[in-house]
Amino acid sequence: MILADPLREMAKFFSPAPAGRSRGSADFSAAQILVLFGVLSLITAIPVITNPLPPLEDYANHLARMSVIANLGHDPNLARFYEIQWEIVPNLMMDLTVPFLVRFVNIYVAGQLFLISTFVLIISGAMALHRALHGRWSVLPLIAFPLLYNRVFLIGVTNYQFGIGIALWGLATWVALREKALPLRLFVSTLFVLVLFFCHLFAVGVYAVGLLAFELWRLEYLGDGAAL
Repeated sequence: MILADPLREMAKFFSPAPAGRSRGSADFSAAQILVLFGVLSLITAIPVITNPLPPLEDYANHLARMSVIANLGHDPNLARFYEIQWEIVPNLMMDLTVPFLVRFVNIYVAGQLFLISTFVLIISGAMALHRALHGRWSVLPLIAFPLLYNRVFLIGVTNYQFGIGIALWGLATWVALREKALPLRLFVSTLFVLVLFFCHLFAVGVYAVGLLAFELWRLEYLGDGAAL
């Protein structure tokens, strides 16, 4: 089947490193790294969890738009002033996900879940990319946790931040499938680009630059063996 090879490859990707591989005294097991990831994710999410409306510059505007989208169909007062006209444009990821979450939780919790999922995607994407490049899980990508509260996040560019996490996972997937057939890799990469388009165009650019850097590295260090 078409999906058999990539599924097997991704299964290998998520499996622990071979038992015979030498381990340094500072190495952590995959289970220990997972626990650290969970604990640090929870600690990082505390400022978001404890504030129904986190003080991000554009976040209140985003959340108000999400509330209109989620409630417009059954609120006649909103319908007097607003109508939704969907178009195929970037920056729609929050609009597509948060109103759906409002079916199950209130608008504030839905927004918090989106922000926390952004953190999780970025760090887990960095971990997955490290695993794809080096063949083993490591605690090194966890040093990115303190960097999550950066100027871009505080501005409230949430769709772009979400897209960075998706881009990291896309790069990890490209590296994991690098030795597979080119049509398969292009198909999977196209799916990531489509998702990234609805996050932010700059996120597409980050993914493209990452792919370019990886392929140039292969050409530089692997020579003819790095051909497509």
